[in-house]
Amino acid sequence: MVGTTPLPGGRSFIIVRGERRFAIESIDAEREPYLVAEIRYLDEDDGRDAAALADRAADTFGQYLTGIMSTSNDARTEVPLGELREGTPAEVSYRIAGGLGIDAAERQRLLETERAGPRLESVIRLLERENTLLKELLLRLRARGEAPPLN
Repeated sequence: MVGTTPLPGGRSFIIVRGERRFAIESIDAEREPYLVAEIRYLDEDDGRDAAALADRAADTFGQYLTGIMSTSNDARTEVPLGELREGTPAEVSYRIAGGLGIDAAERQRLLETERAGPRLESVIRLLERENTLLKELLLRLRARGEAPPLN
């Protein structure tokens, strides 16, 4: 568990971080109010060229974060990429997928990809698409005089 915040009525807001991939084998509908399931753990294969793809994805994600900050009035000037590159290619792919501003179905598709290499390839394609859109947005904002000043 990463953190917990008590709520009124004896409830809690809980933040957790997954450690291993798993598949749901069955759901026990009798165990309300919580969803309880039988699971099996899944092994994860990085796939071909995963380390190089992880580096490329981290670089492209850095451009994405810079683009997000460039289109906002956020005063931060540093993009926190240090810990993003730490760990296996699979861990890098999950961190990036979790940090993307994409819809839930697209995020779920990424998370269900069985190998890190293909997941990273998909992440890179999404980031390149988003980076193009962010550049176009920044150009439009600057043309209208609405873009935040460059630092």
